[in-house]
Parts: sequence; structure tokens; C-alpha cells
Amino acid sequence: YQRRVRGTLLRQQTQYDQAIDDFMHALSKVEENSKPYKDAFRQLVLTYNDFAVECYTKGYFEEAISLLDQAIKRERNEKGFYINRGDCFRMTGHLNFALADYQQALELDPQDWITISRISLVHHEYGVKEYSGKRYGDAEKCFTTAITCNGKVAQYYLSRAWARFMQKQLPSARADLLRALFLDRTVEEGVMLAARLYPNQNIDSILSARSSQKILSQMDEMVENSEMSLIDQ
Repeated sequence: YQRRVRGTLLRQQTQYDQAIDDFMHALSKVEENSKPYKDAFRQLVLTYNDFAVECYTKGYFEEAISLLDQAIKRERNEKGFYINRGDCFRMTGHLNFALADYQQALELDPQDWITISRISLVHHEYGVKEYSGKRYGDAEKCFTTAITCNGKVAQYYLSRAWARFMQKQLPSARADLLRALFLDRTVEEGVMLAARLYPNQNIDSILSARSSQKILSQMDEMVENSEMSLIDQ
């Protein structure tokens, strides 16, 4: 009991190594499935996660992954652990592992917007890699998946606009540029692309043109509907 209490205090003081030792010791001294065991077990798992978060904030991503491995091995139904490990994998460039963890988190909570937005981010990063390799068609597909997950990020539309521009799909590129500008008209890349797609026109004239209104109206409706769905949740 004393080691469990001390471990809790050490966790609160961010002395995670010592806290883990105390919880491990406490677990070895009580009967499995008893309340003291379950309490110590829960504290141990949370300590692994807290320690991992601290490592992440300091840039020690591999160490954070190892700690989250320990947490997930003991508790496989905690959505936040998978999200945190996915973040670490994403920061180390392991996008496949990141996506797998985010999808596991989504299985545990299919409506969680935090997880969905991270999945969209991974698909956008896939697209950036494809674009850098001049595989513009594949990049477009990745950006489309990102937009399907989260249609409220200007950069996603802008990235797809560039991919379409490079494939000479000019009407589609213009449509995506309008969508991006609707969400954020200050993005520098958007201004650069506008100069190519709409020569000699400024942003205000592009957005106020009659030909732009249908797409802008669709975007307005999409944003309003997504906000309503979040309120419902």
C-alpha cells in the first residue's frame, strides 16, 4: 500500500522512473484482480503514458514510443495511447505505423474528431511525399483522401490544387484554389498559385467573380453542416 501511495505522489511530481518501480513492486505484493492490484495497475499504465508525453515534448520520440508500447501492452482499449503513439510515429516519419495507430484509436471511438483530423494529416503528408516525387496523380488521390476526412483545412485544397495544376487540370485546380481561399485567403502559396491560375487578378476580384460563387456557396454550406454535426455530437 505504501509503495502504491508513494508511486502516485512520484507520478504527480513527474518522477516517472521511480513511480514505475513503486507500482511494479506494489503489483507483486497484492493478489491479481483485487482492487489494490487494479488501482496500481491503472496508475502504472497512466505513468507510462505521462512519461511518454514528457519525452514527446522534449523531442525524444523513440523513447516515447517504447513507453507507449508498455502502456498499450497492458491496456489495449485506451484511445489516447494509440493517438499519442501515432503522433510519435508521425514525427519520426513512420507514416504507416502512425496511420495504423490512428485507425485503431478510431475503432475505439469512431466519432472522435481528434483522431479523424490526424488521419487526414497523415494522408496529406503521404500526398506531399508523392508530390515531391513528381507523382502528381498519386499526390492528388492522397490529398483527396485528406479532404474527405477533414474538409476544413485550406492547405489540403491548396496542395491538391497544385497537384492538379501540374497535371494541367486547370478548371479543377481553380476550384480547389477557391476552396482554399474561402477557408484562408492569407496563405502565401494560395496567392502564388492565384497569380498563375488567374493572371492579373487580385484575390478580392477572384472571390467576388460570379463564376466563383457556386463553389464558395458549397464551401459555406459544408462548413456550416460540419459545425452542426460537431454540436450534435
